[in-house]
Amino acid sequence: MFRINLYPEYAAKRRMVQRRVLWTALLALVLALEAALLAGLTTSGILLQERANALRRQTDELAAQLPELPPVDTEFALEVLAERRERIDWMPKLAALSTVIQEGVRLSEIIGQTSWRRQGARLEVRGIIRGARPRMEDVARLAEALKGDVHIAEDFPAVQVSRIGSETDFRIICEPAQAQGAD
Repeated sequence: MFRINLYPEYAAKRRMVQRRVLWTALLALVLALEAALLAGLTTSGILLQERANALRRQTDELAAQLPELPPVDTEFALEVLAERRERIDWMPKLAALSTVIQEGVRLSEIIGQTSWRRQGARLEVRGIIRGARPRMEDVARLAEALKGDVHIAEDFPAVQVSRIGSETDFRIICEPAQAQGAD
């Protein structure tokens, strides 16, 4: 036997009721998941709070067991810092030397010496005067350029020029101001 629905409005109502039941079940499922998630997060928060409290207690117990540390002596660290501030930075000085080299001059040796025992810091530049007619004026201009350079003058304001050996060999000595007065 076949069932025939002669009233189409009943079929439409039945479909609406089925949709409502489906949506209600879906919303109930989402609500149940939310409740489970909320319960899990609350439980997790409580457990984390208990663990944090236990760690704080344990930290306090361990801190009580530590012996008292003596006060830190900062005098040595301050001395090291003072020495580092007084240290000579050679890189800007060598860069300045490379920019002030005169055309008629060739460098043969550069000696940078820091303060050691009784000897003071100094920068010594040795070289040769080139050209058909060696002129000491080229070396004097180089010495004046070294004296006028900011990077060299900050540690070595005293600049002296001298000849060594033959007429073409020269030496420029840059020293701190107190070393020049001591000579």
